[in-house]
Amino acid sequence: MGFNKVLENYLSTIDTDSLDRLKELVDLSITNELGDIDSKLNIIKSSNSKDSSIHKESLVDDALTLFTVKDNFNALSIIGLYRLIEEKHKQILPEKIKRNGNKVNYSFWDNVYDELPQTIKGDESYRNIDELRLINNAIKHGSISDDLHRINSSFGDVGDELDYSRLEGVYNQMKSYAEQYVRLLFDAFSK
Repeated sequence: MGFNKVLENYLSTIDTDSLDRLKELVDLSITNELGDIDSKLNIIKSSNSKDSSIHKESLVDDALTLFTVKDNFNALSIIGLYRLIEEKHKQILPEKIKRNGNKVNYSFWDNVYDELPQTIKGDESYRNIDELRLINNAIKHGSISDDLHRINSSFGDVGDELDYSRLEGVYNQMKSYAEQYVRLLFDAFSK
């Protein structure tokens, strides 16, 4: 495989392997810990110890903490996925200089939007990446925006704090759209 083919493969794909492996490890660890807690709760139920209610409350607290860790990691996974998209914008979109001599900053969505051809803007993957961006912003800024609510009201009302428990499965769903979007982006700008 020649250098140009390697470069094309790198630019036209999104590498989520590290995020995926980390997500698998966290999910497996939480599942194992919850299984251990469940086993301990079953033992407590079968015993008639006076200390069982205190121990049971401690185990329930541990389980609630694990659910919080899982929710927070789901949020971090989404931030990581969107960060990979931002990197692809910087790698693929043409470098432009504004009139004031500064480079166009592709961390700002309006700057990205201005560069995209209509074929990308009309694609389902673009709409989903825009939703991913808005979810990312809700995580970072702490509340649901008008735009996110308009696109997907299931995350809550405008101004509400984003409930991370609603993020279960969002990473996997958005990952496939991210892969499609990056390929479209590469195809549009590699000519």
